[in-house]
Amino acid sequence: MLAKLSTLAGAVLLAIPTAVSAQVVITEIGAYETTDHEWVEIYNTGGSGVDLTGWKFWENATNHGLTVQQGDFNIPANTYAIIAQKADVFLADHPGFSGIVLDSSWGTLKESGEEIGLKDNAGNFIEQFTYLPAPATSLERAHATLTDYTATNWWPNASGSTPGQANSNAGATAPPPATTPTLTPTPTTDTSVAATPTPLPTPTPPPDPTPVPQRYSRSVVINEFCADPASGQKEWVELYNAGTLPAKLDGWKLMEGAGAKKTISGELPAGGFLIVEPAGSLNNDGDHILVLDEGNVVINEVSYGNWNDAHIADNAPTGESGQSVARRRDGAVTNSSLADFAVTANMTPGAPNAIATPTPASTPAATPTPSPTATPTPLPSPTPNAPPLPASTIAGTSAGSGSGTGSGAAVSASPSPNKTPTPIASPQASPKPSPSPRGTVRGSGRVSPVSAVRAAAVNAARTAVGTVIALPGQIGKQFFYLADETGGMQVYQYRSDFPPLALGDTVEVSGTVSRIQDEPRLKAKDASAIRVISSGTPPLMRTCQIAELTPTSSGTLVQVVGEVTGGDGKNFTFDDGSSEITVALWSNAGNEVRPPVGQRGVVAGIALAQGDTWRLRPRDTNDLTLQSSGDPSPSPDENGSAPVRKNYVLPTAVALGVMIAAGTARYLQRRRASANTSKSSATKP
Repeated sequence: MLAKLSTLAGAVLLAIPTAVSAQVVITEIGAYETTDHEWVEIYNTGGSGVDLTGWKFWENATNHGLTVQQGDFNIPANTYAIIAQKADVFLADHPGFSGIVLDSSWGTLKESGEEIGLKDNAGNFIEQFTYLPAPATSLERAHATLTDYTATNWWPNASGSTPGQANSNAGATAPPPATTPTLTPTPTTDTSVAATPTPLPTPTPPPDPTPVPQRYSRSVVINEFCADPASGQKEWVELYNAGTLPAKLDGWKLMEGAGAKKTISGELPAGGFLIVEPAGSLNNDGDHILVLDEGNVVINEVSYGNWNDAHIADNAPTGESGQSVARRRDGAVTNSSLADFAVTANMTPGAPNAIATPTPASTPAATPTPSPTATPTPLPSPTPNAPPLPASTIAGTSAGSGSGTGSGAAVSASPSPNKTPTPIASPQASPKPSPSPRGTVRGSGRVSPVSAVRAAAVNAARTAVGTVIALPGQIGKQFFYLADETGGMQVYQYRSDFPPLALGDTVEVSGTVSRIQDEPRLKAKDASAIRVISSGTPPLMRTCQIAELTPTSSGTLVQVVGEVTGGDGKNFTFDDGSSEITVALWSNAGNEVRPPVGQRGVVAGIALAQGDTWRLRPRDTNDLTLQSSGDPSPSPDENGSAPVRKNYVLPTAVALGVMIAAGTARYLQRRRASANTSKSSATKP
């Protein structure tokens, strides 16, 4: 009997969430909007709140994840919320909207109608139906509790839309007629009393707006730094809030390449500056500076000088004693630190940058020695002045722009408790940057940046130098990928005739430009057209958001953090909260990797633009680090909002460690195998 009661109680408990969840329904559809501006309105019809954490919007047979842009996942009773294709775009379109806004991502909502739905955090459909065509205005539901998806309960808004408010047809019993004929009045002698018109239903007033938690900027960048201060001065790094909202820095950290961290706190106003003294020492010849949020997610980073981050050619320059390295324009970030930063003699800590080109030191001319004879002896040629700094080091003269007078007392920086700064090797132990391999390549005057090769006409002859980021056979046996500081691209050889290559090798490739499915590539004639200049370490992946990918990202090695939202076994859809990307697995991988919907983690590979969409091509299974779908979601922050970009902090940390370790192990294993092969060959008679 007790067992039966226990079973019954369990069944009742399991049924409760579904009953509560069923309170939430779709009430209005903005499919008529242009791409990126589409939205869907939902409404909690019940008497209690519903937590939408882990819910999915179903469209095109795909689960689309939800993240909070405004408000939180808790939708109170009798309250509307918006699921937006691009939440920031929706808020820009509706600046006065103060309700809950959840960001999702989909290709497009068909104006002709398609199947959509809502799924709870267990993957159960709460609602699923095919909506009616609505090409000119929004499609509205008359009765939220009526499970009727025909024209009796749904019809287009007469003039526009009502997101977050009671629908214009709320409570109506029939759709408006398509046309209303004009009747010619007929004289009559009827003296009967006219019928009393039936009053229209009183529209339900919108609920009181939910208080909106304070939103903060995450657009904090390293704006200027001094790694080699003058005698008696200290090293410093200037942070700048390039956003339009204040930045809450509590728990944030400034970290240098050896791992020493300085904890930051307070609020940095929009356009404000903050000066932080590093916890460790910045290497004069080169180092890595990072800004981390309270969850140790990298907000911004800069490598300078000879710091080897697998993209050393893209590093910011280094200054001399008493000089700083500053952004040419305050807060401006591109894909190239070399282009963003310049050395300046006019240091402006806590103020807008004003680049002043340092004056090169000169060597005094040799003093001529008089000849002892009467016959004049030709004087020796004077020693020329020291050559100017390379063009890549000398800054431009454009003054920085920006606003704000600094952080004042609102922001503070303090060393991490009980943290001993990590000692930095002396300058003598840090070799100067080695000369660029482009100085030793054949026909170096003909070498073009990868971006220029990509933009060249088909059949144009070009030579490029770059780092190998994907080997032949990893994505396709007839090609590999290389990249430099300007971008990445495919190198193709019809007979798969390649010299021995390893990830991280610097190679020179000569060939002709061709295209395959709109992807530019450099076609090499044979192995002699590909020359290995030097070996290097396997390249590290650049972590980015899908929505931030630009045309210059195509052909480069990236990694994204998110969740599997759909797929067919060979390809799957991955959502990082900003947008979706199709992960196209390598040949024969369909039987090896079938990630289920809901798995979270990190996916790396070559990013490829295909029209308006993106594909990510992993190189092998080591580029997929997916966690269990049952991992707990992070708790809401102190504002009650579930963090938008923190959902994958733990998977990111675990995945990065695993991927770096795996890449290093593969690299060492390959080197050992090569050494053993050479040794074996040498001992044969």
